[in-house]
Amino acid sequence: LDQIGNYVTSVTRSATGIYSANFTKTFAKLKCGITPGNGGVGHTESYTTSCSSCSSLSLNTILPNTGANADTFGTLLCQGQ
Repeated sequence: LDQIGNYVTSVTRSATGIYSANFTKTFAKLKCGITPGNGGVGHTESYTTSCSSCSSLSLNTILPNTGANADTFGTLLCQGQ
């Protein structure tokens, strides 16, 4: 986990392509843009996800041609208040 700032405590994986980003505080509003890289399984789609009154955020990465979950590396950019 390489980050600017110190709000993300961890990113955990519960299954293939299904993750949870955990934060140091509860945000009134949180919005994250996900840009997955090519993890050797094909390109995954970029998308935005959000939540209210949350200290964690569910994320998943999928293959656009099949819709199947896929593990990959990438960038998570979050803004919150």
